[in-house]
Amino acid sequence: MQLRPEEITSRLLPFELLSIRLLRSSFKQNPKYEGKGVPITGRQLGMVLAIENTCDFDETEHIAKFTQSISTEGNVFLPFVLEAQFVAVFRVGANVAVDEKEIYIGSLFPQAVFPYLRGHVYDMTIRGGFAPMILPLSMHPAKKEAPITPN
Repeated sequence: MQLRPEEITSRLLPFELLSIRLLRSSFKQNPKYEGKGVPITGRQLGMVLAIENTCDFDETEHIAKFTQSISTEGNVFLPFVLEAQFVAVFRVGANVAVDEKEIYIGSLFPQAVFPYLRGHVYDMTIRGGFAPMILPLSMHPAKKEAPITPN
């Protein structure tokens, strides 16, 4: 059986990244910094970083607008306050069931966008004159209510 190209894409790739862009980015001195200068380990990143994921689905067009934000606002462990927000637009396969949307929002979309966010955080800390903040390869909540923890 010969498949048409659009059938191959929809069967093999559950979604396609159409666009991604940086919506907001800020980097400033942290007035709450206590000056301890203690290096932050991977386990402590969950305490100083807040990552938020939101998504809007257009089920008729099979398009998803996914936003991923990061912030270090309110901590005393870092000498800087960093905030960034990326938005990505995905085309989702027409054969994706409505009950599978949570898988996309909770796992697939964050994994697709996080490398962009990770690279941006690294660049911002280096350009700000600090040691680079190297985030883990992936970060996602263990549960909806749980704080973000590195994997």
